[in-house]
Amino acid sequence: MLKGLDFVTGITRPNAAAKNVDPLGSAKKKVRNNWVKQMAASIVVDKGNTPTTPDGKTMRLNFFKVGDMWYINLRLGNSRILGDGKSDTIAAGPQKGDVARTFDHLIKALDKGELDGPIQKTLAEIQARPRGKRSSKT
Repeated sequence: MLKGLDFVTGITRPNAAAKNVDPLGSAKKKVRNNWVKQMAASIVVDKGNTPTTPDGKTMRLNFFKVGDMWYINLRLGNSRILGDGKSDTIAAGPQKGDVARTFDHLIKALDKGELDGPIQKTLAEIQARPRGKRSSKT
């Protein structure tokens, strides 16, 4: 079966080498994709439904309501993005549609580069974390 295949050596997949990856660009793409999903989820929540992922699991939401106000947490994966250097939480507003409007505003700010500094800081914090096995307590 393998006789008709042309095996080659010395070829690497595109984007396989870390030197070809733009960390900030990759992080911004990840954040943007998440915010687009969160904006869609906020519309589902506004209609009284529970947003789910394509595989049917309940979606983890980055927005929540306390009292009469909706809030959004800025995240890069599980890490906080301190948008103003101090906080990762934005007050979106009291109305149902305020969350979607705020995510739309955030996406425009992201596209203009206004969040590059906070995202770079978050990336630096992620890189500084210890890697490998967790130390066991004895």
